[in-house]
Amino acid sequence: MALPSKLSDLLSGTTVEKLFSMWSPSLGYALLECHNASPDRPALSQSQSQSHLPGSRPLASIDRQLGQLVPHPIRPNLLIDLPYSYSDLINQVANFRCPSVPLDEPTSNMPTMCLVCGRVLCSQSYCCQRTVNKDLVGACRFHMTECSGTMGIFLRVRECIIIMMTSRNRGCYKTAPYVDEFGETDYGFRRGNPLHLSKEMYMKLKQLWVQQGITEEVVNQYEIDHRNVQIDWAAF
Repeated sequence: MALPSKLSDLLSGTTVEKLFSMWSPSLGYALLECHNASPDRPALSQSQSQSHLPGSRPLASIDRQLGQLVPHPIRPNLLIDLPYSYSDLINQVANFRCPSVPLDEPTSNMPTMCLVCGRVLCSQSYCCQRTVNKDLVGACRFHMTECSGTMGIFLRVRECIIIMMTSRNRGCYKTAPYVDEFGETDYGFRRGNPLHLSKEMYMKLKQLWVQQGITEEVVNQYEIDHRNVQIDWAAF
């Protein structure tokens, strides 16, 4: 068919410009500006653009339309990078102070890290409870409304446990992606052996998060372990 080998050459013709103007007349001028703004091809003026785009709106109207556009994320919303040694992670939260208690010494017994943004929270404590829709919720639950939305994934550092929660006051416990020299996890950090990050386990958590599988995982754990029903997940 004698098509050009480069996509830029294929989209550089006047036919494509006319198609853009027909498909989106309100943004036709902005598309021409983006297309023509190159070193070897100066951008068209407003009068020239409107002559190329019949039925296009004035520039002021286009500016108002552009101001209402929702920008797409420039990168995927992945989980944070965790340190290789679990001792480094413990040292990061060792001096964490509860933001609700005005004391200089560490006051939180359950420092919990959000794996979406990396913020450390005072989990399952009365001091950091907030009100959401007239319901009293814990710090992690309240943080979900500002960070991750309807589902959240947290790491309870001192217990080496992953907490997954959904907006319907449901949640479950999972083993943290840290293993010892024999490749075994330490749920609850009872043995206290040196732990290091398992890239395979953490990659599975990342895939679960990117594929929005937290809610499905929580529901599956409810069917496996009925003790999750007895836990007040809203207080976390």
